[in-house]
Amino acid sequence: MEIGVALGNLGLAMGRPVDPVVHAALVYAIADAAEAHGFDAVWAGDHLALPRRPSTPYPYGTGALLDADASLLDPFAVLAALAGRTRRVRLGFGVLVLPYRHPLVTAKLVATIDALSGGRVTLGAGTGWLPEEFAACGADFAARGHDTDACLRYLRTAFALGEVDGMTVLPTPVQRPGPPVWVGGQSAAAIRRAVEFAVVWDAPYVDPDALRDGVGRLRAACADAGRDPDSIGVSVRGLAAADVTSEVVDRYAALGVSHIGVTLPVGDRDLALETLAALAARCLG
Repeated sequence: MEIGVALGNLGLAMGRPVDPVVHAALVYAIADAAEAHGFDAVWAGDHLALPRRPSTPYPYGTGALLDADASLLDPFAVLAALAGRTRRVRLGFGVLVLPYRHPLVTAKLVATIDALSGGRVTLGAGTGWLPEEFAACGADFAARGHDTDACLRYLRTAFALGEVDGMTVLPTPVQRPGPPVWVGGQSAAAIRRAVEFAVVWDAPYVDPDALRDGVGRLRAACADAGRDPDSIGVSVRGLAAADVTSEVVDRYAALGVSHIGVTLPVGDRDLALETLAALAARCLG
């Protein structure tokens, strides 16, 4: 079982406004510790801006409204910085909201970070869910599913060929034919998208009982698409690190999960690092 660690670049769980230098230092400390302890990946989330009066709660986990005063460190900048700071741990977008940016820009940034890291990028992809954020960046909320599919098709071509519609898109990524794509989400559309585009279906905040149903739907979608269900992996992210034990890992592994992603109590840097060290002692041996 691989275990990855959320970097906390989105300061949504910090419980208070945070100085950007302090926030950056926390992200560096988590990445350094994850690499030192032998964790497999670090993950950076994606939000551009948050509304003062959100209309929609976060659709996973607690379902809370997001705090507009949270510090949001950009995932591309964070992973680019970590590409030069780390040597082994994989650098994951968890998940990148594809409709927020033109796919040419996304292709350029992802390929650059893959080069800077020597081929360690994992591209987690999703559609997004916050209407006000779409409006703020000029994206079409109603078309987000269509636009996500179009972006994934563009990235597949750009990464593999280095050219789209007569325009070169270089460099191509170190990883060939491109960084592994993980598609996140629990809806039927997300599962269909994972089957079409991804090497891993990424199920956020799912307990083993709910995951059993999701895996069944994933296998059915593979059958409908003519894809071998054994050719797509399953990840679960968003688990509290303090709650993950070897028994929890075994329960997920029995359902075919190959990667677990954990979150830390990032409101207290010392506690976050202690929690990470304790998890390593329990589950990495």
